[in-house]
Amino acid sequence: MEKLNLNEMRELNGKLVGLSDESVVDVECLELWAGHRKKLSQVLEKGLVTRDTQEYMVDTLIIKIAGKDTFEKGQSSWVKDGNTYSFSTKPRNPKRFKGQFVTIAPHINDSNYLFACEVNLGNIEFDLSNCVGTTINDDEIMYQKVPMILYPYGVYSFRVVDDE
Repeated sequence: MEKLNLNEMRELNGKLVGLSDESVVDVECLELWAGHRKKLSQVLEKGLVTRDTQEYMVDTLIIKIAGKDTFEKGQSSWVKDGNTYSFSTKPRNPKRFKGQFVTIAPHINDSNYLFACEVNLGNIEFDLSNCVGTTINDDEIMYQKVPMILYPYGVYSFRVVDDE
């Protein structure tokens, strides 16, 4: 796959699947900060997460509103009870996901020649403790500046989608 420049891959589109219950959150856009794309490309090329390649910042994350509760599960110590909220003594325990995405990446020698790629992120967690989702239309919600952690013990891979 030396012909791809994964450092310049575009935003990811696809889905997050809950590791514990297979619940699905549809992702319209997951865009990493530009400086973190190189780290992610190293993980995808090696298929290995190390201490130096665990932490990322997601610049923009847009999901379908239907998956909002699943995505935010365990993110807060506040618990909704009817129309009120109460503070829970339980620690923050966010849901972990595996990501299944598609993206495009340019050729290493010619950035005008693009490849469609499938990207798998095997064991990821998002930290919404300092983020608030903003509804952008009737069926999408956007989060900005979201910390993302990759954990070992997951499949991290990419492959070029063949011409069909």
